[in-house]
Amino acid sequence: MDLACPRCGGEYLHHTGAVFFDRGEDAESVVKIVVDGSSTTTSIDSGACNPSSRRHGMFVKFFCEQCSTNDDILQLNIAQHKGATELSWTFSPRIKRD
Repeated sequence: MDLACPRCGGEYLHHTGAVFFDRGEDAESVVKIVVDGSSTTTSIDSGACNPSSRRHGMFVKFFCEQCSTNDDILQLNIAQHKGATELSWTFSPRIKRD
């Protein structure tokens, strides 16, 4: 199964980075790991951007060849919640071009 862009349906998505959140159940802080190109950073974080409100989560950032611009948001969220794995997309609306 290939991923399709949630905004335009395009099939040509490129990974541009990933963020991982390691969190014990309901812990106040999380370990945040950011992979961006050839660099990786690890920090203790509040977890405000974690797709999971209680446990582990991650998101993968994408660029769509058909509809992305330089600064828009297109990310696949993966969250753990009560033993289930939830998938969702976060993206900015399509920009109208003249």
